[in-house]
Amino acid sequence: MDNLPILSGFQIRSSLLETETTLVWRAYQKNLERQVLITEFKPEVESNTLQRRQLFEAIRTLSNFKTSLFPDVIDILCKNDRVYIILEDANITNILALLNRQRLNAEQLTQLAMQLAEGFMVLQEHGLIYGAFSPKRFFLTEDSAPILPAITFIRKGNSLSMDTYQAEFAPKDVVWFSPEQSNPATVTLDTRTDIFSVGLSLYALATGQIPFGLLQPEAIPEAKLSHTVPSPCDISPNFPPPLAAVLAKMTQRDPLNRYNDWDEVRFALYQAQRGIYPDDPSPETSVIAPPRKDAAAKAGKTIRLSVKALRKYRTQQKPPRSAATYLLGMAIGLIILIFIALTLFLWSYTR
Repeated sequence: MDNLPILSGFQIRSSLLETETTLVWRAYQKNLERQVLITEFKPEVESNTLQRRQLFEAIRTLSNFKTSLFPDVIDILCKNDRVYIILEDANITNILALLNRQRLNAEQLTQLAMQLAEGFMVLQEHGLIYGAFSPKRFFLTEDSAPILPAITFIRKGNSLSMDTYQAEFAPKDVVWFSPEQSNPATVTLDTRTDIFSVGLSLYALATGQIPFGLLQPEAIPEAKLSHTVPSPCDISPNFPPPLAAVLAKMTQRDPLNRYNDWDEVRFALYQAQRGIYPDDPSPETSVIAPPRKDAAAKAGKTIRLSVKALRKYRTQQKPPRSAATYLLGMAIGLIILIFIALTLFLWSYTR
């Protein structure tokens, strides 16, 4: 990222992101006095006519509809036989830099998941997928709104060339791939591959652990089909089991067992906030282990039994009322009646 682009009218300030096909820079546009992002294609993309055309199709598609998940395309410049895409910059920061080895709590995770689901719903409505979601490409604005500045990953799900698609990924990116995305026989993908990648990324942000992070990249696809990472509840005892169950369903190995669309994900998150579980995913079919509901149910039963026992204890501790207690009460009542009668007599006599 040392080769800074030379563009008149722009002051390059810092590098923001690098993918296999593009570089993203943060810059200041002098004439309009605003901060922008500049996406620059790498030389190998510039020389690949097919790949460059696909990237332009993605950019043109983005410019035709509005979604909060991606920065607005402001302009496209051609300088010195190179193409530069000028994007709006909302002063975004990578979420990993913001967390700085800390974890998101359940409330923060749910809020971000809701916002991501709303953003991805726009892609889904247009038959598009992103297919490259990971924490390193996940940025936040100052208002904690999610942004994905690497706009060149967007593709038509029904016309996807896996060879071209995977050319944009570094070897370690395979960690966030859905199982079908890692399968060379797969020629088309749909929105469920984004649901998987987002679910696995949310898991990493909640636990601070990269799933299968200790394995070599070539071993990860097979591991996803045979190994299961621990539930967030096993790593953080305070993590809500219903939310952990949602993540487990998002990361089912078979896309048919995942949520069908982002609207279902939003509803499941809404239900999880109220303590309602989604359909129970099987531990054998999910990359993320679901929470142990038996333990949760047992804990709830224990609490109810404890309350019942406490009530019984309090009842048993109450001493029985004796005859002396009743006589004392009657005497006090009689004295009060005599006092009232005497007061009324004196009042009538003085009149």
